Amino acid sequence: MCLLLIDDELQVIGDLTRLLRDRFHIEAISWIENRERLLASLDAFEQPPTLVILDFQMDPPGDEVYVWLKEWNPDLHVVFYTRFADTPDRRLRMERAGAGGAQIVEKRSTPRDVLKLLRALGR
Repeated sequence: MCLLLIDDELQVIGDLTRLLRDRFHIEAISWIENRERLLASLDAFEQPPTLVILDFQMDPPGDEVYVWLKEWNPDLHVVFYTRFADTPDRRLRMERAGAGGAQIVEKRSTPRDVLKLLRALGR
């Protein structure tokens, strides 16, 4: 099973890769130029992702990327992992994009957050 990590913080990508590589085949994207480049990257992966951990505070913003991911594969399981999980206006944007409350995980300390992320991913 392929897990895609999308985060502009390379430390977070590195930590999650180290902590989850025994459970998943992991791909990572730290920068998204636009929708077309994202979709080309998704199509080029060795294994298509079935799960995604997505940062919110990026450029383009995570709620926009969420919509692109769901257009690519409506069955894709996407979890927001963000420092803005408890910020009402940003949380509302994540929910409007389609994320349920269980798919929004507050980013505090990656090693301690892994169990919450796994639960949110349904694992």
